[in-house]
Formats: sequence, structure tokens, C-alpha cells
Amino acid sequence: MSIKITSFLFSIFISTILYSQNIPLSGVTNIEKDTVYSKVDISLISGVVTGFYENGNIKIYAEFKDGLRNGEFKEWHSNGQIIYSGNYLNGEKDGVFETSDIYGKKLSKIKYDRDIIVWEKDFTEKYH
Repeated sequence: MSIKITSFLFSIFISTILYSQNIPLSGVTNIEKDTVYSKVDISLISGVVTGFYENGNIKIYAEFKDGLRNGEFKEWHSNGQIIYSGNYLNGEKDGVFETSDIYGKKLSKIKYDRDIIVWEKDFTEKYH
């Protein structure tokens, strides 16, 4: 029993270390690619990548593990409005993804199960 608890605590410790690295957007290869590498030592990225606009507003927040998107992924417009959000699991979309316009109006909501669309809702017809 204590081995299971020790293993569980160790896995939490390791994941905390992996995601405790905060990597600037300028320090990684193209974030739009499937696999992301460090520009410093060409290693696969594990940690949180963040980027900011010149005005100080956040631009992107993305969690990676072994070069793949793994966890939260969010993008903002320079005015501070969130324009894209969702979760990834080992590089695949998993859960609800939402897109909005630069004014904060919701454009779409799509639920994925390991990169497969489960359902989707298009809100753009409300705005025409």
C-alpha cells in the first residue's frame, strides 16, 4: 500500500517539476506546429509557454509535455479578449474548445474526444 502512495506522490512531484518551467514564446520553435522544440538546445519542450504583446497583455498560454501540447492552451487578442481556449492530451484536442471574436462574442464551441469531434455549436448565425 505504501508503495502505491509513494508512486502516486512521485508522479505528482514529477508533473509539478515538468510544468514548473515557464518558457517564453520567443524561446521555442513555431508554436503552431505539432511538435515544439527549444531554440536554446533543440530539446522537446516540457513546461508552460507564455507570450505577451508589447502592451503587456498576455498573448498565449500553452502547456507542453515532451514537445506536444498537453493541458491548457489559450490565446488572447492584444485588447485582452480571449479568442481561443481548449485542452490537449498528448497532442490531441480533448474536451471543449471555444473561439471568440476580438470583442468577446462567442463564435464556436466544439467538444473533442482525443481529436474526434463529439459535438459542435456555431454561434456566428446569431451575429448576422
